[in-house]
This record gives sequence, C-alpha cells and structure tokens, in this order.
Amino acid sequence: MWQERLTELKNLEPKHVYPGHGTPGGPELIDQMLGYLKVFHDAVAEKVKQGGPQKLPLADVKSIKKMMVLRFPNLKHPERLDVALPAEYAVQLAAVPPPPPPPPVVTPPVVTAPAPAAPAAPPPPAPEPTSKSKHKKKP
Repeated sequence: MWQERLTELKNLEPKHVYPGHGTPGGPELIDQMLGYLKVFHDAVAEKVKQGGPQKLPLADVKSIKKMMVLRFPNLKHPERLDVALPAEYAVQLAAVPPPPPPPPVVTPPVVTAPAPAAPAAPPPPAPEPTSKSKHKKKP
C-alpha cells in the first residue's frame, strides 16, 4: 500500500525529498502526502456500505472532489480525482464482506389427525357347549 511505502521513507529520516510530481522539498512533503491520502481514503470509506451501489454515484464524486480541492488548494491535476475516486470506491467495496445469508425459513410441521384405526376383528366365536361329554362319570 502506498501509505506503507511513504511511512518507510519517512522512517529513513530524509533531509531532502524529490517527489515524482511537484517541487522537491523536505520530509514535510511525505507528511503532506500521508495526510492527503488519509483524507482521500476516509472520504471514500464514508460512502462504502454493504449492499451499496456498485459504482460511486457521480454526485458523490463531485462532492468529494470539491472537498479535496478546498482542503488541499495546492493540489495539482484535480481532474485525476474523477478517475481515482471511483477506482478507490471499487477497491474498498470489494473488501466489504458479503452480507450473511438469510436465516433458513422454518416451516412448522403439518399436524394431521391420525388415520382412523382399522375396525377390530370380531372375536372368534365361542365354542358351542356340547351335551355329550367325552368322559362319562362312573356310577
């Protein structure tokens, strides 16, 4: 990340800084750039929301750009923000975790009446009494 490289350079305690764009100066140039990048990233981060639009709305690009130009009046090439802001928005939006899945829909069980029991089988017929006994009594 660019801020990390700038912090590494700052930790080297340079006496002179020769930026890729702009006038050479002292270590304050690194602090100025770190401040600029923090404001830039924070302004975009305020617009990034889970489930937000896939692209930074043009009205937001214009309002952030206006704020950056007012806050950093020596900013050269502010037109570059027209590309940089939507690009940073896309980077930050991609880092937002997706929303959790919706909870499962729990359908209550359908309660049905038990099926009527099958009619009980009739009991077997009782044996008929017989008059003849198999055993005769002895006199």
